Parts: sequence; C-alpha cells; structure tokens
Amino acid sequence: MPTLILLLAATASERPSVAVMDLVVKVGLSEGVGALLSERMTAQFASSGRFERIIGASDVRDMLDLEQQKAALGCDDSSCLAELGGALGVPYLVTSSVGKVGSRLVLNIKLLAVEEARVSGRISALYDDEDQLVDGLSTQISKMLVTAFGSAPKSVAGGGATATQPSAAKPAPPRRFSWLGIGLIGAGAGAFYALAPSQSELIQARQDYDQAMTGQEVNEAGNELVTKADAFASARSLGSLLSITGVLLNVWAYWSTS
Repeated sequence: MPTLILLLAATASERPSVAVMDLVVKVGLSEGVGALLSERMTAQFASSGRFERIIGASDVRDMLDLEQQKAALGCDDSSCLAELGGALGVPYLVTSSVGKVGSRLVLNIKLLAVEEARVSGRISALYDDEDQLVDGLSTQISKMLVTAFGSAPKSVAGGGATATQPSAAKPAPPRRFSWLGIGLIGAGAGAFYALAPSQSELIQARQDYDQAMTGQEVNEAGNELVTKADAFASARSLGSLLSITGVLLNVWAYWSTS
C-alpha cells in the first residue's frame, strides 16, 4: 500500500524537480554579487512554473556531506554532475558561472538531465555591465527552458503555473457619426436657403436700385436691396455657424467611437 501511494503521488504531478547549484564567479565580480545573482536565478526557475520542487544552493549544501561538497566544487563534466544529481534525488541539475572577459561579462547556464547524463539546455550570453546582466537573466533562463521543454508549461492539478492564453481581442466598435451633428448641418443649409433671398431677387433689386438713383438719394428700391442683402448676410452667417458646429460634432463622434 505505501508503494502504491508513492506511485500515485509521483504520477499526480507532471512536473520534475530541479537542484540549482551556486553560481560560480570566475573573475571580475565579487562573491557577494555572485550570491545575489544565484538567489535571483533560483527564484527565476521557481517562478517559471515548470518544476514541482526547487532545491536551492543552500539546500544542496545541507543535503550533501562534506566529502560530496568538496567533490561538487570540482565537478564540471556531465557524468560527474549526473552523480551529484543522483545524490540529491532530482532529475535535473542547474550549474552556472559568470565572469568578466575584457570589458564584458559572460554568463553561462547549463541544465543537465541527470538520468541521461546529458545537457538539456545551455545558454551563454554577453553583457556590457552588471545592470544588463541582472535584467537579461530571466530572459536567458526562459529561452533555455523553452529549448529544453518546449512552450509554456501545462497547468497542474492542485496549483502550479498555468499557461496564460491570450484573450481574444474584442472587435472595435463601428465608427458612428453624430445625428445631432448631421441635423445641425441640415439646419445650417436650411437657414442658408430659406432665409436668404434668391439670386434673381437680388439682381432685380439691384436693377431697381440703379434705375431709381437720382442724384445721391436712395429711394425705396434701394432700401429694399439693402434689406435683402442684410438678410442674405445673416442667413449665410447662421448657416455657416450651424454647419461648422455639425461638422465638428460629427468628427468628434466618429473618432470617439473608434
């Protein structure tokens, strides 16, 4: 029965565990910076959602005896790292190093599949300064995990990271004109044509005015012409104002519904 429970527990989770070794500082950086980068790297593996359990560098030191820790310090090839991962009881092991070459920083991270004693993912990146190194760390780890495991992790029953599917983009609402604006344009045109005298009326009034001119006096026909001209000017001003207001309202309504 205990064996059956263990088998069921093992199959309940599809995600493996991973041990993240200390980031090794080769040259050009302080050990304090290396320790901070190592913690950040462990946090990035944990937040990726691809692993059931993360064993950090401090946990590794607690799990290994003194002789195993000494052996781990000089462990670099795949077979040696596979033995170390087997001692920790994890299927994956992460090793990393950082150092300065000339004026640039070199970051190397390797993900080892313990049982096959092979490298599942590897990245090597160059940075101009420590700021770029910190900012680019998560990107490089994500790229390496995609290389090793493929696309985003599947959702895990009982918790864990879930691949976020992009929500379908909502269709943009159709652009609409303002009915009030259209009405104002119509009112402007109506005012222009309803209140203004016709062209023939203006021509006739002008002829009457020219014929009635005696000396410098303006008779009744001239006054009528002036009245019609004033009405035309007022209608034109009112119609223009209403039409411009309607156009502006239509432009506003059209772009505000985009």
